[in-house]
Amino acid sequence: MFDKPKTKDILYGVGLITHESNLKKTDEKRPLAERMDRAEFYKEFLKTDNKEKRKEILSKAKELDNVFNQFSQNQQEIKINIDGLGEQMARYIILEPSKPSDQPPIILLPGISNDLEGIGEMPIKLVASGRRVIEIAYPESWHGKVTKEFGDAVKVSDKFEPHTMFFKKAINQIIGEVGQIDLWGVSTGALIASNLLADNEFKQRVDKAALLVPPGEINHKNFNISMGKEFLSTSRKFWLTTKVSVSNPEKINTSEKHRELMLHTHYALKEKILKKYLWWNRNLETGTGNKTVVIIGNKDHITEAKKGKREIESNKTLNLYSIKLGNHSTPAVEAEMVINLVNNLQNKK
Repeated sequence: MFDKPKTKDILYGVGLITHESNLKKTDEKRPLAERMDRAEFYKEFLKTDNKEKRKEILSKAKELDNVFNQFSQNQQEIKINIDGLGEQMARYIILEPSKPSDQPPIILLPGISNDLEGIGEMPIKLVASGRRVIEIAYPESWHGKVTKEFGDAVKVSDKFEPHTMFFKKAINQIIGEVGQIDLWGVSTGALIASNLLADNEFKQRVDKAALLVPPGEINHKNFNISMGKEFLSTSRKFWLTTKVSVSNPEKINTSEKHRELMLHTHYALKEKILKKYLWWNRNLETGTGNKTVVIIGNKDHITEAKKGKREIESNKTLNLYSIKLGNHSTPAVEAEMVINLVNNLQNKK
């Protein structure tokens, strides 16, 4: 059942969050993102006296608990050895809906150098919609391990080869080299996903694909100004930004050497994504002949993707949609809306 609110909880009073309580089988408190979602369910619950409708709402709340529990408890590590670059390690997670899905699992690649938490509620809401999801983090993330050789290779590559190789090997190691998948990438993860789709052998196993807020449309002249504009755009929806916190923050203890190596790769990768990269200038149709869905935001100041809209639209293997008020954080904080949009576009004949 829903938690009893504290009268002093001002945020609850305006309908943003529910009272903080313990998750089942753990001492961990519900993260703010889940509490906000439960607040929305709670408001729906109070609006109806229909028993079946209330039962449905409670079932959704229970499923939300199930997925958040999995996300906080089931993270694993994967080690990938790349010839000449050494062994890299990153976290990954397999999230299962309560009812088994007959659709292929969704492979989800997050944004630049992210841990699994880096794309907010996107993996949570995908599973809550009934899909099996496998999300893989970056080796240079806070919870990962990366070699200097890997960072050096990122610095000299012009097509994101080291990361593409890492994710390809990771996918094959986690679920095997056969079997159909759907492929979703967010931000830098979308560029990596586009490279996997351009791999004629790998793409044969991809049924549907989605590239969300991909960079590469322009050469950035002043990224700090772009970041400032993005912050102002995001702050107008400040109540949604708390949905990025899909797990309760923890202090990560790391060595200076680890920090040095992760930043070495991160800065090398950042340098690449700030330059124009013609990811759309190739056949990105999936192995089953489906167009790849591309979602951009008209208010996305990180990618400025709208400036490349005509070029992207010229590729007939892509199905492009612009979210009028969307910015770079939209897939993370308004995940359910973006997922519904992608599904509608993928099912459109």
